[in-house]
Amino acid sequence: MKRRLQIITLLVIALMVLTACGMDQAPITSESEGIWDHFFVFPLSWLIIQAAELFNGSYGLAIMLMTVVIRLAILPLFLKQQKSSKAMQKLRPELDKLREKYDPKKQEDQAKMQQEMIQLYQKKWH
Repeated sequence: MKRRLQIITLLVIALMVLTACGMDQAPITSESEGIWDHFFVFPLSWLIIQAAELFNGSYGLAIMLMTVVIRLAILPLFLKQQKSSKAMQKLRPELDKLREKYDPKKQEDQAKMQQEMIQLYQKKWH
């Protein structure tokens, strides 16, 4: 019963938020106020409109082009995150050994474990 009430509450909140998105508003222009509208929504919509003009009014192609451009822009961040994730996977067995070696209930053991973890990270990444 409690779970059902939580789901219903969540759906009501989502409904209220989403209906507010459809309210009649002034169009977003370069003079629009608000950080999100001024620095993100307007420039992106302008780029999509310009790209659509290049593709003879095809907004579908313009959106696909903008998707590719944005993906290429964030590709270096994605690659760095992937590299870091793989490095952590390689360190996992050694970190697990450290966790088994020390008792997590004792503060002095926690401090020693943290110190050894720091040394391990420094050794592997520097």
